[in-house]
Amino acid sequence: MMNAPMTTPTDDEKTITPPHNAVEVCGPGASEDALIEQYGAQRVRRLLLKVGGVAKACRLPQVDLHLMPALVFLYLISFVDRGTLANASILGIKTDLNIDTTQYNLLATVFLFTYSLLDIPSNWILQKIRPNIWISVLCFVWGVITILSGLVRNYSGAIAARVFLGVAEAGFFPAAVFITSVWYPRKQVQWRIAIFYCMGSLSGSFTGLIAYGVAHMDGRAGLAAWRWIFILEGLVTVAFAPLIIWILPNSPSDSRWLSDDEKELLSSICSSGGASPHVAFRKEHLYAAVKDVKVWMVGLMGVGTVLPLYGFSYTLPTILTQLGYTAETAQLMTVPIYAVSAVTTLAAAWISDRVGRLGIYGAYPAQLSWITNNTSGRGKRAMSSALELTMANISAAVGTNIFLGREAPNYPTGFGISLFTVGLGIVLAGLLWWMLARENDRREKLDKAVVARLSPTEIDEMGDSAPTFRYIL
Repeated sequence: MMNAPMTTPTDDEKTITPPHNAVEVCGPGASEDALIEQYGAQRVRRLLLKVGGVAKACRLPQVDLHLMPALVFLYLISFVDRGTLANASILGIKTDLNIDTTQYNLLATVFLFTYSLLDIPSNWILQKIRPNIWISVLCFVWGVITILSGLVRNYSGAIAARVFLGVAEAGFFPAAVFITSVWYPRKQVQWRIAIFYCMGSLSGSFTGLIAYGVAHMDGRAGLAAWRWIFILEGLVTVAFAPLIIWILPNSPSDSRWLSDDEKELLSSICSSGGASPHVAFRKEHLYAAVKDVKVWMVGLMGVGTVLPLYGFSYTLPTILTQLGYTAETAQLMTVPIYAVSAVTTLAAAWISDRVGRLGIYGAYPAQLSWITNNTSGRGKRAMSSALELTMANISAAVGTNIFLGREAPNYPTGFGISLFTVGLGIVLAGLLWWMLARENDRREKLDKAVVARLSPTEIDEMGDSAPTFRYIL
C-alpha cells in the first residue's frame, strides 16, 4: 500500500461525505486510489493503515459468514411453513376438513392478503426496534401458528391459522432486505438477496422431501400425516427463534467481531453512508416512494414473476396427482423443478453482479435489488421495498386462484394470465432500463461547477435525485 505524505487535512477533507454511488468501490477491484477519490485522502489513508488495506476494510467474506447463514435458514423455514399447505392438500387435509377446491383456494389466498397488507407497517416498526429482536419475535410467533395449523378441527380454524400466519411472516422479508442493504455495497446486494431468496425455490424441494417422509407417519399418535407436517415444521421454527437475537448482526456498528476502525470504514463504504439501521419514520418517506414511477414499474415487474410462481407452485402437486401419480410420488416429482429454479436464480445474480447490470435478468431478486439500489435515503428505500413487496404479494394471492379446477388438466386461464404478466414484466424492464440510462447520461452532462456548489447535506437530502447519484442499470 502507498505511504501517504503527512499533510494537514483541508476543510473539504474534514467534512467530505461520500456521494451516493461511492459504495460501489468496495467490492471486486476495489483500490486505495478509488477510495481516496470518493472519501478524501487523509481519512481513508488513516483508516486503511489501521485496518490493514482495502481487502480487510471491506471484510465482505467475514460479513457473509456472520450474516448469511441466519438469513438463509430463516428464509427457508418461512417458505417451508407457508408452503406446507400445498403438500397437506394431497395428504388428507381436504378430506378431513371437508374442503372443496374453492375453499382450498381461499385458504391459500388469505395468508397472502394479510401478508401483503402488513409489509409497510412492519417496515415502520423496523425503524423503531432492533432488526434481530423483531425478526426473533416474528419467527417465534409464526412457528407457534404453524404448530396450531396442524391441530385445527374445521375449515374456520384453518382460515384463522392462515390469516395469523400472514400477519406473523409479513415483517421478515422486508427486514432481511433492509439488513442486507445496511451491510453491503449496492452492487453486492443482489447476490446476497439471491442467496437467501433462492431458499424460496429450494423450500419446494424441502417440503416435497419432508412430506414424502411424513406421509409414512400417518396415524402415529392418532394424528393424520398432514397434521404431523405442520407440527414438526413449526417446532423447528420455534426452536430457532431465540437464537436469532445472538447470531444475527444488525449493523457494522453493533458487531462484536469488527474493530472500531473497521466499523467506521465498513459503515462508510459498504452501508450507503451510515451504519445505523434506525431511522425515525416520517410520512415523507412513504410519499417519496409512492410518487416514484420506478417503484411502480418494478412492482409490476414483480407481478410478472410472482403471480405465475405462486399459481404454479400451489397447483403443481394437485396437477401431478391428476395425471395419475400417487401422493408420495407427486411430492418427489416437485423436487427437481425447485432445485433448478434455485440454481438459475443464483446464476442470474452472479452474472449480473459481475457485469454490473440488473435490468436484463429476470430472476425476482434482481428486480427487488433494482429498486433497493436505485432509491437513496434509508426511509424511502425501506418504503419502496415494502411497496414493491406489497404489490408482489397481492399478485401472489391472485395467482393462487387462476388455475381453476374445472379447467384441468390444461388450465388455459391460469397459463394465459401467467404468460401475459410475464410479457408485461419484460416490456417494463426494458422501458425502465432505457429511462435510467437516459437519466444517467443527463447527469453526466451537468455543469460540474453547479454540482460542486451543493453541500453534502443538500446532496444527502436530495437522495436519488442528487446529481451525484448514478442509477444501476
